[in-house]
Amino acid sequence: VTIRDCSYDAFYALLLFLYTDSFHNSRSDVALAQLALDVLPLAELYDLPRLLQLCESTLIETPGLINADTVLDLYELACRLRATNLRNRCNWFISKHFDQIVETEAWIHKVSVELKSHFHSLAILHSPPALELTLPRPPHHLPLSPLLLRLEIPHPQPTEPPQPRNPLLQQI
Repeated sequence: VTIRDCSYDAFYALLLFLYTDSFHNSRSDVALAQLALDVLPLAELYDLPRLLQLCESTLIETPGLINADTVLDLYELACRLRATNLRNRCNWFISKHFDQIVETEAWIHKVSVELKSHFHSLAILHSPPALELTLPRPPHHLPLSPLLLRLEIPHPQPTEPPQPRNPLLQQI
């Protein structure tokens, strides 16, 4: 049987997963991340959602792997392979580091206008709101949140003390 478009290490990792339900081994973070990148298409091809999840987790948890230079390629890979967790993590990273990403070569040359618009919307959505700059000051310059100004908080009504339940105590 000939298996194309797959390295020996990636297929070995696939077989190891099938027998042990594990993906992590004694490789360094970089080597394990590279293996996860190679195995991820196999997990999608052979419909192995648990392996797909393990590969995604490995890529997400590898320190420094998702950065301004790699995030767009990882996003494209995640979309192509239906790796939802990885795609969501890339979306989050792009929204937080949008200013850095728009300066990369990948952004300038590879990203479509529609995708640029999508990422720009994410960046705006996740940017801190500037509500305090546009709202008038509350009375007496109190530092209240705009949401608190609109809340109607009921004041507690005075209540009568509870009556004792013991009949002997009620007679006293």
